[in-house]
Amino acid sequence: MTKKFKIILIILLILITISNSLLFYLYNFNPLNQFKTNEYQRNIVAKYNLLKPSSEYLFLITAIKKIEKSLRIQLIRANSSYAIKKRLTQKEFEDYASLLYTYKQLYNIDLYAFISNTVAESFFNKKAYSSKGAIGLNQIMPRTYLWIQYHVLFHFKVKKSSIYNVYKNTETALMYWYYNTQLLSKDLDRPPTIKELAYAYNLGGNATIQAIKSKKLYDYLPRETIKHGEKVLYYYTNYKNNNFNAFYNDSNFKITNK
Repeated sequence: MTKKFKIILIILLILITISNSLLFYLYNFNPLNQFKTNEYQRNIVAKYNLLKPSSEYLFLITAIKKIEKSLRIQLIRANSSYAIKKRLTQKEFEDYASLLYTYKQLYNIDLYAFISNTVAESFFNKKAYSSKGAIGLNQIMPRTYLWIQYHVLFHFKVKKSSIYNVYKNTETALMYWYYNTQLLSKDLDRPPTIKELAYAYNLGGNATIQAIKSKKLYDYLPRETIKHGEKVLYYYTNYKNNNFNAFYNDSNFKITNK
């Protein structure tokens, strides 16, 4: 073995050691890892929910079906362009309910807050597509979908087209909701309100924090974001009181400071 070859080998070993140390640092000290779901644990809990459903889970899926049915009927009666043309299948209802219940157990997500956000976003229309490009049941923007899937859930083989899939769309939305909850809690040094979480989901966590800290919230937030917060709070208040037939009337919309 020549002296030159030995030097090259030593350099390679040093580079490998450095790269391994760097990867270890990035993995263990990446701030996004605090939001990373334990996929194995999540899947085990989700499957357990379906195989051994608790009374709370059964009530949840029944409530979701009642909400979806009521919305579908009222949208048809109103001859709305938002009328649901393709309903969720039984499996998709179970996927949505199981994921939501699982994330409640793992991350303490408020069930009715998230359901209210889904209703405000799409009326449970899995094929919903907004003029701004938000897609699916929870109206996720493609860039947000891929960012959460790659950098938070670490699903590197996911395809952009899978955004319409109820399971993946809901999984991404739940993690985005949790991400914003942690972001707002840390920056505001208090738990965020339902409205603030709705604002963050619609506008983004950092922009919402800036608006809250500006002390001129309703001057800073877009009208669409304010309306979204009002709708989510309306549905949340009704669903918490087991009124699953609630229907938000856009004509009554007004900006409030509550």
